[in-house]
Amino acid sequence: MRTKYKLLTLATTLLLGVSVNSFALPFIIVPDGTLPTIVPQGGTVDAAYTVTNNTTVTRTGNVVEYLPPNVTQNTSSGCGAIFNLASGASCVLNLVVSGPVSSNDPDPHHHLFVCMSDHTTCAGTNYPLNVTVNPTPPAPDAEYPLLSGNAIVGTDDWILELDSTSVLPTSFSAAGVINSVSCSNLGCIAGGSYTGSGSLTYPSLAVGTAGGKNWSYSLDEVKGTMPFDFLNKGVFNDVNCSGDTCVAGGSYESTDGNFYPMLAVSSNGGVNWSYSVERGTGTPSDFVPNNSVESVAFTSVTCSSTSYCIAVGYYQGSTGGDKQDIMIATTTNGGTNWTYEVSGVSGLPPGFQFGVLNSVACTGSGVTAVCVTGGYYNFAGEQFFPLLALSTDGGTIWTYQITEANPPVNMGTSGIFNSVSCSGATTSAVCAAAGFYDVAGTFAQYSLLALSTNGGTVWTYPVEQNVNPPSGGIAGNAQFIGVSCTGSTTTTICAAGGQYGTSTTSYPMLIVTTNGGSTWGYQVDAAHNLPTSIDLASFGAFFESVSCTGTTSTAICAAGGRYDVSIDANDYQYPMLIVSSNAGAASPVWAYAVEFATNDTLPSDFVAGAYNSVSCTGGTSCVAGGAYQNFVTHSLEYSPLEVSVKDGNTNDPKYFASLGIDFTMPTASLSLSPLGSSEGEASRVIDWL
Repeated sequence: MRTKYKLLTLATTLLLGVSVNSFALPFIIVPDGTLPTIVPQGGTVDAAYTVTNNTTVTRTGNVVEYLPPNVTQNTSSGCGAIFNLASGASCVLNLVVSGPVSSNDPDPHHHLFVCMSDHTTCAGTNYPLNVTVNPTPPAPDAEYPLLSGNAIVGTDDWILELDSTSVLPTSFSAAGVINSVSCSNLGCIAGGSYTGSGSLTYPSLAVGTAGGKNWSYSLDEVKGTMPFDFLNKGVFNDVNCSGDTCVAGGSYESTDGNFYPMLAVSSNGGVNWSYSVERGTGTPSDFVPNNSVESVAFTSVTCSSTSYCIAVGYYQGSTGGDKQDIMIATTTNGGTNWTYEVSGVSGLPPGFQFGVLNSVACTGSGVTAVCVTGGYYNFAGEQFFPLLALSTDGGTIWTYQITEANPPVNMGTSGIFNSVSCSGATTSAVCAAAGFYDVAGTFAQYSLLALSTNGGTVWTYPVEQNVNPPSGGIAGNAQFIGVSCTGSTTTTICAAGGQYGTSTTSYPMLIVTTNGGSTWGYQVDAAHNLPTSIDLASFGAFFESVSCTGTTSTAICAAGGRYDVSIDANDYQYPMLIVSSNAGAASPVWAYAVEFATNDTLPSDFVAGAYNSVSCTGGTSCVAGGAYQNFVTHSLEYSPLEVSVKDGNTNDPKYFASLGIDFTMPTASLSLSPLGSSEGEASRVIDWL
C-alpha cells in the first residue's frame, strides 16, 4: 500500500503541473505521531506531520498549497501560514480534521501538498489521511473510556489509544469506563462497562495487539453475546490473560430482576468470548439469587497458564440474610469447567460470618503455581479482619495464612487487603499483600503491607503502624490500593501505591523494595516526586494500580491513579501515571508520563479523569486504562478512603463496581469495600455525580 501512495503522490504532482526536481522532492512529509482514522460526528480531531526541507539550501516563503476537504491548518504553532526552513530543518504541520477524508480521492487538489515560494515546486506525502466519521456523536455530558499505551517504556511517547474520538462500544451513549487491563506478549485485553441503547449498562471487552495498539471491541451490546437472560447493569471488574487464554470476571442483572456472577472466557486472545459462569450455569451450589446490586461479583481473576486460571469474589449463599460468602473458583482446562474450591459450603476460615475476596495472583505455572488471594472477613460477628489464603498447587487446595489469629499491631475493628501479588518460584517466591486497618481506640486508618519471602508460608508486616511510615508520618486516612512484584528471591522488586494523611494534608504514596523486601523506600510521598500543581487540600490524590515487569536494573514499573489540580478556585481531577524503566537500579529514576504538566497525552476534550488499571509486560511496554469526562458540573473533591455505594448504605461492607463509587471526605467510620483487582490492580468505577 505504501508503494501505491508513493506513485499517487508523484503522479499527482505531475498532474498539478509542478516541478519535483527529477523526483528529488523538495520536502519530506511524514506523520508526527499516529494519524487519526475516526472523527466524531460534529466534532474534530487533530493530525500532525513533520515537514523537512530536503534541499541543500534554505527555503523561505513555503506554504501549504492544498489540503483534503474537511481539513484545515492550525497555524497557532508549528509551521505557519508561510514558513521558512533551513536545509535539513523541520517544522510540525498541525491540521484539524472535521469530517471524512479519503486517501483514494481522485482529485489531486484533495491531497496534502507543501510548496516552495514559487507555488510550483511541491511535495506530497506517502502517508495520506484516511478518516471516517463515527456515527455516534460525543455526548455533551458523558464519561468515556480512557486508555494510553507505550510500546517502549523509557521514552515519553505515550499514545492515546481509546477516547471519545476513537472506536467506541456499539450504541455508546455515556458512562464508559475501563476497570482493568491485562497484557501478555501476544496482546492486551481491557474490561469494563458502558451505557448503551435504552440507557442500559453493558459489559465491554476490548482487544489490542502486543504493546497495546490497534484496539477494537470484541464484546459489547452487539458484538459477541451478552450472558444468559441479560437485562442491565453488566460490568467486568477484572481481566487476565496467559498466552491465548483470557478470563474476564464480573456480574450482571438478569431478566428475573436478580444479579448473577459472570465469567467470560476466550481461547484466542480475546477475539471471541463465551460464558462459563452465568445465570443457570457454573454458579456455586448454594448460590441464592438476590435483587441487590451488591449481592454478588467476581472481583479478580488470574491465569498461571493457558489451562490453569482462578477467579475470586463474593456471593449470597448459605450464610443467609444479606451476608456474603467468599468464593474461589478454579479451572484446569482453560475455562471450560470451573470448580469452587472455597464457597459457603466448604473451605471457609474458622469463625467466618461473611466476607469478600478482592484480589488473586499467581507466580509459576499450572499445578506448581504459588497463588495468594486477599480480602477481609467478619470474625464471629465482631471485627473485620484482613484475610489472606495460599495455594501451592495452582489453586486446588487453600490454607489461610492471615486471619484473626495474626493481625497487624494494635488492630482495632477493621482491616482489609485490597491487592496481592507474587513473583518467583515455589518455596522461594516473594508475595505481597496491600491494604489498610484501623488502630484500636483511635479509628485512625493506617496503611498495611504484608510480605512473604518463602512462597507464602510465613508472613511479616513491613508496613504497619509506626513501621516504615512515609515522610511526615501518618495521622490516619492511609491505605495501599495496588501492589505488584517482579523478579526473584533477593532481587525481587515490589511496589505498592496508595494514599496517606498527615496532621495537615493528604499525599499520594508509592513504596518500593528492590531486594526482596529487606528494605523499603518511598519513591512518592510528601518529600518525593509529587505531581505538578497538586492541590494538597483536596484529599484527592492516590495511586490505584501498580504493575512491574522485568528484573533488576532493567525492570519497568508503572503506577496509575489520579490527583486534584486547583484551577480558578475549582478542583479538577487529573490522571497521573509515574513510570520507572530502571526500577531495580541502585538509584532508580521515576518520572511522570501523564500528569497536569503533560496533558498533551490526554484527550482533546478532556476535563477530568483517572487511571484505574495499569499493566506492564515483556519488559518493554505498559498500558493504562480508566475513564474521563468531557464536561464540568461541579468541583471534584473526592477521597478514596471512605467508600459508599449510591443507595446510601454507607457502612455496609458490600460493593458492586457498576454502581460507581462516591468518594467522600474521611470520617472515623470505615466502610470496607471489595476492590476487584488482578496483580496489584484495584478496579473502581468513577462516579462523577
